[in-house]
Amino acid sequence: GGGGAPPPPITPPGAPPPPPAAGAAGGGAPRGPPPHAALDHARSHRAEFMWPWESVPASLAHGILDDETYGWLAVTRGVIESGGWPVTVGEERLREAHALARATTTIPVDPTGAAGLAGLMELRAQDALPDGERVAVLFSGVER
Repeated sequence: GGGGAPPPPITPPGAPPPPPAAGAAGGGAPRGPPPHAALDHARSHRAEFMWPWESVPASLAHGILDDETYGWLAVTRGVIESGGWPVTVGEERLREAHALARATTTIPVDPTGAAGLAGLMELRAQDALPDGERVAVLFSGVER
């Protein structure tokens, strides 16, 4: 892991705040190893955290159904360090995002490539982003 203080804990919108750290005002028990230590452990014990699908799922966004995401460690580290969190969406939200992307841009994005837009739409539907929040969405897949 890197040096410096660990990033603050991730708290998704609507979730209760994390308990105070040990030694902080109000006491509290430690919540586990610091994120960098946990990621170092996951990296060196990969098979405990990443394995092939037991039954292959199906999705409109089939391009993100890799059983092992090759950049998982860098992605997870980036999510933690940025204070982010994972967002999951259903097939209907994927369809909505894909249709919106195709109707409002000239980009031939496929459903997998519109998954980020689906995540943004889900966050907005849950009022998890304040009005006026500036965001960026990348379309990363093309219909062929």
